Amino acid sequence: MTSVQLVLNWGGKWKSHHGQYWYEGQRAKAFDFPRDANYDLLLDKVYYVTGIDRDHYRVSMTTVAHTFRPSMPIEIVDDEDVALLLRRENVDPLVCISIEEIDNECPERNHKPPESSANPHHETREYEFHHTQKSNIQVTDIDEFQTSDVPHIGANLDDIVEGFTPTANIDTTSPHLIPDHDETEPQSNPIPNQFPNRYDEQFAHVQRLVPPPCAFYSIHSGEVAPRPITMRIEVGEVFPSKQQLQSQLGRHCLANQCQIRVFKSDTTRYQVRCIVEGCNWRMRAAKVQNSDHFQIRKFDNQHTCSTEARFSHQRQASARVIGEHIQEKLYDHRLYKPKEIINDMQREFGISCNYHKGYRARHIALEEVQGTPVESYSILPSYLYMLEQTNPGTITDFHTDSSDRFMYMFFCFKACIDGFLSSIRPVIAVDGTFLTGPHRGVLFVAVCMDGNEQIFPLAFGVGDSETNEAWEWFLSRLHKAVGEVDDLVIVSDRKNSIITGVEKVFPNSFHGACAIHLQRNMLTSPH
Repeated sequence: MTSVQLVLNWGGKWKSHHGQYWYEGQRAKAFDFPRDANYDLLLDKVYYVTGIDRDHYRVSMTTVAHTFRPSMPIEIVDDEDVALLLRRENVDPLVCISIEEIDNECPERNHKPPESSANPHHETREYEFHHTQKSNIQVTDIDEFQTSDVPHIGANLDDIVEGFTPTANIDTTSPHLIPDHDETEPQSNPIPNQFPNRYDEQFAHVQRLVPPPCAFYSIHSGEVAPRPITMRIEVGEVFPSKQQLQSQLGRHCLANQCQIRVFKSDTTRYQVRCIVEGCNWRMRAAKVQNSDHFQIRKFDNQHTCSTEARFSHQRQASARVIGEHIQEKLYDHRLYKPKEIINDMQREFGISCNYHKGYRARHIALEEVQGTPVESYSILPSYLYMLEQTNPGTITDFHTDSSDRFMYMFFCFKACIDGFLSSIRPVIAVDGTFLTGPHRGVLFVAVCMDGNEQIFPLAFGVGDSETNEAWEWFLSRLHKAVGEVDDLVIVSDRKNSIITGVEKVFPNSFHGACAIHLQRNMLTSPH
């Protein structure tokens, strides 16, 4: 039977930003899972890997659909959902876990998942669970905890699973990891997958609709943009990419006042050591086979050198590491200037950085919080769709070129249409203004004047430039929104492209010149 690399995230919660959702977890695990498995087998696997007592806690599994428009997290509740999860090629399935207590009684001390019920098909399979510095260890026993320590669904599992002891040993030489041949430690033989084939073949044709973990889906390009995951530097942790492992390692160095040097780095391995010669601190990670994920295989977190020797300057304080550290300070739209970033880095970590690095760090942080311009353009269809759904009667349109790249956008709210047709004099002023940013473009506007001599917005559009085609496209959508209006007057700066568009789209209207533009264009000298 064929298998797929399944990624399991738990110990966190779903987050959203501008209609897009991603899961930030504290624990992650990647393992082989048969494509023809059903819901019961997946649920058994989840209980086994996480070590959660199924007699006292109920597990909820969710994922994100890989669809044209971003969607909310989707629950996995039956065999058909599992089929959608496992059937798409070239993308690692993601399962995000939330738990809730089944009853109100305080759970007994030292609950352990029964071997007979936790995983009937994998009694001998070993999994990584907690931090250790050895290849195979037994997870430490627990201390008792109270019912008040158990949160609701989606809460942090660190406060809960701290009390559970898995029945299996840790095995960091699972078959889905690429071995490190430079190490002399023995490699155990992998245990084959024991899952029986109980899946109904009627779902064999279904394509899986799941993006990679913690990702923003780009509607227009069909690609995903990974988001940083809050992970820990410890044995067994899985990172979505080598870059995210490096970023998290950089933040670890900032927080612990240490520096590292790369000992070995290629497409399958990443090994670093303390910058001080002779220090025992080191970390080794290996790539998960058939994916971009990296898993920490070995981590010795004890420094045998002095702080002064390893912190004379901070080479890990790159603009990206600083940017990822400060991004939480930008969530409330704070005006965070580069000079403030420099002062905060000096106060928090005792490191110095120049203005250029502070500026680049702020730029990186803003991209992480607000997204890139490419991501913003990619969600425009979704934004316009939601405008129509939440404001019935609103007119929107979106146009791309032959290469499926953005060209024009238009929207006009239903309330603005009704206000213009019922209470506003039939005079519309149209104009365009340049947009700043990496992609430039022009913002088209159509406004009126209400009874209080205040500007009344009517319609907005975005285009590549003020060409005949762009103005004709915008005015045609404006005509669709307001229809034929008696005694309509169009006022503009009399650009040739606007004149051409008005003659084609509003042939029965009067096209006048803006007095201010006319005055500016008049000669101040009779010569």
